[in-house]
Amino acid sequence: MEVLLQAARASIGHAPLPPGYPHHLVESRILSDGSVLRIRPIAPADRHRHWRFVCSLSLQSRYHRLMSARNLLPGELRRMVEIDYRREMALVAVLGEGVEEQELGVARYVRIEPDELPQGRTGSGSRTGSGTDAGAAAEFAIIVTDAWQRRGIGELLLRSLLDAAADAGLTHLGGITLATNVRMIRLARRLGFDVSGEAGDWTVKRITWHQAQAGSTPPGAARSTRAQ
Repeated sequence: MEVLLQAARASIGHAPLPPGYPHHLVESRILSDGSVLRIRPIAPADRHRHWRFVCSLSLQSRYHRLMSARNLLPGELRRMVEIDYRREMALVAVLGEGVEEQELGVARYVRIEPDELPQGRTGSGSRTGSGTDAGAAAEFAIIVTDAWQRRGIGELLLRSLLDAAADAGLTHLGGITLATNVRMIRLARRLGFDVSGEAGDWTVKRITWHQAQAGSTPPGAARSTRAQ
């Protein structure tokens, strides 16, 4: 565990970690080319690294993630790296050490609070699907930088995010993706998500995960080395 935590601290420049930093979610994976990939929660010290990551995305990838090719709006970057771990999570996949570290991808969820659900709906009919308990659902998103796509990093990140969601007591995750984002749709189905059309908008698909439907294939199957 200590080795992984030291690596996580080194990767964010030895900056103090914020209160409540979820150390138990730090993990390491070896990719098929022998590269050591670390997956860890994002921290405020990742601000410049995350900016470089977003700037590295192609217009197509940015469109898939932001539903437009726009640049980040003022304040968005800060909100992306300074998060409240009690209600949201952002896991980054990184390679390298110190100043040479490179962010390759990020997966995040944001809990849907009861007062954010449509009035009169504390469960059935919410955006994440029927039967959702208030406070047990979240919206999620994931993106991998173009040069490192098709190497399994997206699946590793999404599996880790599902584990983190389960640890946090979430039972439902929901998100939308463009109907043309075939790779994301295939990945979601492989991990047990439901994929359906979005009412009134044929250009997007809704992707929904229910913890109970994972069955005998838990998100963490074929897992990494995690700090215990």
